[in-house]
Amino acid sequence: NQIGKSTVGIVETLYRCLGTHPYLRTAAPPIHAYLVAHSWEQSKVLQGKLWELVPKAELHPSMEFKPGYGFRGTGAPVIRFRNNSILRIKTTQQARSGSTISLASATLDWILIDEPPPPYVFSELVARLLRKPGAAMGVTMTPIGAPVGYMRAMCEATPPKISDHGVPLTVENTTPIGCRPILTEEQISQVADSYLAFDRNQRLLGDWEGQRSDALIFDRF
Repeated sequence: NQIGKSTVGIVETLYRCLGTHPYLRTAAPPIHAYLVAHSWEQSKVLQGKLWELVPKAELHPSMEFKPGYGFRGTGAPVIRFRNNSILRIKTTQQARSGSTISLASATLDWILIDEPPPPYVFSELVARLLRKPGAAMGVTMTPIGAPVGYMRAMCEATPPKISDHGVPLTVENTTPIGCRPILTEEQISQVADSYLAFDRNQRLLGDWEGQRSDALIFDRF
């Protein structure tokens, strides 16, 4: 929590939509991408981050953004860039009771999922990438509140099927290159003390699991 996962995911998505990735060779624009949030309310927060970070001249002139509401459009928002890349906003709540019809049919170059999806949603989204060479998917998450065992098994398979990049909440990891730290040790310590003991390491270190249910739950009052 508070390491900047969602912001990094949005930046990665913009790099790919604009064809300006500084570290990876990605598909040349125009591309077709999904940004998948847990809910529509959460998607509004992510749309706000995207609006703050995107160079406005790179958006198609038809794009309108309303603070607190997101990009304007009928139904699910569609963000169009000047280079004709398309980013569609989706939610995992659209796929209820095991149905993934709302996520089906598309052939995509990139998918960003914010927070862990149910296994059937993960599988449906992976299927959207199979026809595009170099297509990829990223998941930004704290492993709490949703089943993540299937992703852990994929990470620990031999060879691994997906890669896990854990980023603990530390001063070093919250200091942009060439800048001052965003958080101090004291602030991080205060954040740590505010969490319950059983899920503290999940929230601070990205551990896959919390402590046992019979372990200490409250250790701060």
